[in-house]
Amino acid sequence: MPVPSAQIDLYLQGATASSTVTITTSAAVPVFDCGSLFDTALVQAGAGGPILTVDSVDSPTQVTLQNATGLSVEVAAGTRLILLSARPTAYSNPFALGPDLGSTVTADSGGHAVVFLPEGQYDYVVTDPSTPLRRARSPER
Repeated sequence: MPVPSAQIDLYLQGATASSTVTITTSAAVPVFDCGSLFDTALVQAGAGGPILTVDSVDSPTQVTLQNATGLSVEVAAGTRLILLSARPTAYSNPFALGPDLGSTVTADSGGHAVVFLPEGQYDYVVTDPSTPLRRARSPER
């Protein structure tokens, strides 16, 4: 369903937790695929969730996350780890000519937005300006 004037935040491919893990200070988190995560990157555990730091990418299916929130954080199976570091740049044409659009775009009054990104896989979060609810979408399995 189109969302007029929606804000669309673009991110490099994150990862999806494959098991539930509680992180007090640091913990290994199983994922389906580590995506574009890298050491020292900041990730958000779900849209609007706590921000954690990638301590290490241990394997293609496991990352170790640090939690500096001071509270225990539960990363439930299925939670998308949204990569906040190194956001992609979108363009208004396929040749990347002219000014870039940045990593956040706004849909038109019909709820449509067209952007061009370098070849790869990306995540996005769409924010409806009429509600504070945020939804994450993942192309993950």
